[in-house]
Amino acid sequence: MLVISSARGSDKKTIVIINDLGPNIDFYFHCKSANDDLGPQVLPYRRSWHFEFKRNVFGTTLFYCHMSWKKISHWFNIYVDSRDKSRCDYCMWYVRTYAPCTWNHKTKRFDLCFPWTI
Repeated sequence: MLVISSARGSDKKTIVIINDLGPNIDFYFHCKSANDDLGPQVLPYRRSWHFEFKRNVFGTTLFYCHMSWKKISHWFNIYVDSRDKSRCDYCMWYVRTYAPCTWNHKTKRFDLCFPWTI
């Protein structure tokens, strides 16, 4: 019997998504991975939602979300193992009209912004 053991496979991660689009703008999103469908969600301004998971042993964990508000629609990879595994265990994302932004360890602010996937 072959047993594969890796700390990578037991790393627990938490993703927090915060609506920072502006007052009176509801934020709609639906996040998934290859194995999990987290269902559609709606967040009023400044409200948050979170989910937890464990990284896979192959180091390829990916969660992506379809995000929309008003008549705007985008996709974003909310967790990419190669980008996020050492960056955060508790990963907070402020979704803004121009991009999703996360904690920047250098500036100590939520100003590390990534472009929309599409």
